[in-house]
Amino acid sequence: MRFHLDRRHAAIPVTIALTILLACCPARAATLYAGFDGDFSTASGTDCTSDGNTTQAFVTGSGVTQGTQALAITQPKSPPQLVDMKVITLNNVPLVAANDRILMDVTVPQDVGSRAVWISFRGDTLFANSPELGFDGTLPERSGTVVWDYASEGYKALAANYTGTFWTIAIGIRGNDFNGGLPITTIVDNIRFESVPEPTATNHLICGLIVFGLCNLREKRYGRIS
Repeated sequence: MRFHLDRRHAAIPVTIALTILLACCPARAATLYAGFDGDFSTASGTDCTSDGNTTQAFVTGSGVTQGTQALAITQPKSPPQLVDMKVITLNNVPLVAANDRILMDVTVPQDVGSRAVWISFRGDTLFANSPELGFDGTLPERSGTVVWDYASEGYKALAANYTGTFWTIAIGIRGNDFNGGLPITTIVDNIRFESVPEPTATNHLICGLIVFGLCNLREKRYGRIS
């Protein structure tokens, strides 16, 4: 006699298996780069500085995603698009090389018309931007996170063999508000790196054995799915 597993029960071992697979994957390790808790310090040992095109203020409340303060960047004059807040140092190179992604939390005001925010890498022959995080006055979102998987674009490997004289990490902003355009203010916080450790052979072996055992247990109890 052949037994068939009721498909309503099939999800149970599958869900368990997926949970185990996720548990076997190494967790992302985060390194805080800039928290803006009352100062412009960064993990590179060099402070974030302005070219003078913006004004800055440390704020509390809305926009704070780690620590007790965040950085409000105000563009008081044209141009409405600029890359101003920068960290220029070769000490950025080992941080980029040791990680896979860079992230930054962003909050914009309720009267935002439009806003695009991104992170830039600059070097002697390096000119690269993260995907832009966009806000639109017609949509409800007023906060989000810039996420740049720069390793997949080859910049982690570039940093590992970098021979240039500087590596800049900078914040880019473009946009306007419904209140007449400029000035506009954007709040940023919790710039951080993330690394994704490669699963070891042991991770793969353990996960495979557990999933194989679950599949056998399912067949013994319920029969094959057909």
